[in-house]
Amino acid sequence: MTRPWMLPSRWAEPLAFTLLGLVLFIRYPIHFIVYPPFLMDFEVYHAAAVRLVQGHGAFLYAPTTNEMMVFKYAPIWALAWAPLGWLPKHASGIVWTAVGVLALLLTLCMCARLCRHHGIRYHPLTAALVIGVLSRPLAEEMGNGQANLLWGGFTVGAIYAATCRRPWLSAASMAAAILLKLPTLVFLPYLVLRRQWAPFGRLLALLLGEAVVGSVLVAPAQPFQLLGAWTRALLNSGSAYALMIGNQSVLAFLGRFLTADGYALNIANLPRDVLVWITAGLGAVSLWLLGRPVSDPRQPPIRFLYDSAMLMVVMVVFSPSCWTATYMALIFPMFLAAASLTHRLLEGRRDAGSLLLAGLVLFANLFTHQKVWRFLSIPPRHGEGYLFLVFMPLPWLSLALMVLLWRQRQLMSRPD
Repeated sequence: MTRPWMLPSRWAEPLAFTLLGLVLFIRYPIHFIVYPPFLMDFEVYHAAAVRLVQGHGAFLYAPTTNEMMVFKYAPIWALAWAPLGWLPKHASGIVWTAVGVLALLLTLCMCARLCRHHGIRYHPLTAALVIGVLSRPLAEEMGNGQANLLWGGFTVGAIYAATCRRPWLSAASMAAAILLKLPTLVFLPYLVLRRQWAPFGRLLALLLGEAVVGSVLVAPAQPFQLLGAWTRALLNSGSAYALMIGNQSVLAFLGRFLTADGYALNIANLPRDVLVWITAGLGAVSLWLLGRPVSDPRQPPIRFLYDSAMLMVVMVVFSPSCWTATYMALIFPMFLAAASLTHRLLEGRRDAGSLLLAGLVLFANLFTHQKVWRFLSIPPRHGEGYLFLVFMPLPWLSLALMVLLWRQRQLMSRPD
């Protein structure tokens, strides 16, 4: 039996979406006009934009505010952000924050359209629920001026374009996401495993083309040296940040519990090199499980939807530099998981396992908030007051979300 309060109406979703947009704009770009935020990461983007508009594109990957803060994205993204270099830092920060909010809202809109396209019913407040669950990563994203909302938005845009049968637009959007953050490359082996050779070829061609064209436009005299500098910036960044306290990646997660890192949570004391191999193995197994051939080649289109959501979880948690804000790229997996649960409840088909996994996601989310740790009167751990960074609830949340999506894919792909 369906519950009327769960059924979307013509006015409920647009109203909820509009109110959510107003809240986000007031809370972030408008609030930041009066109270300028720190925007630590945005300072790097702004410095790169200033260098470009001043004709110093060859030095795009030189250190900015300090030796550790370097531009780590493909040259074509510096071109996209170049207009920010003509604005004062405060004004460009406001513009950047507004772009982030717009990217967030557009991503949520595409999530809703993808669900409707596949006949998955959801509650009008699903978008607000997703933002509530990701409120901690959202605060980090906006407070530091990071680019994860763009990253997730272009990835979801590629999935949406593929669903709408716009293959070249899908490839261009996915290439842009990869050139922004390389962990999006997980979609390439998936396409190979699924023997999707045409999408693979389009994506590879546009990926190489966008990388080279962007480098030529930024540094016409030495484009390939610029690509080399980009590669070095990525390698140096990955090794420098891999096991820092703020990193919430699978590698850092394993390091917390399998090495003696000083927080006394470890059950083993493995060398760090072993962790790298374990992490690589887990990533390879995850990709194989998602893309492995199946006995029945006539897979329903909805499989691609769930596979894409799980690949987005993989690209986040297996990123070498996965901070709290990086989890803002999980908007689509969160939306799809919530919509799938709602759809099955509306159909009167409850699944105890799915509900338990959803409960684990929400339970882990509670411990991303420092107030919960204070309420429980848990003291700092070996001098670290941010206990959610020590105990790492975000990787636990991602694991539960991954299994939940896997379960929902199995349920939604077969007739009952």
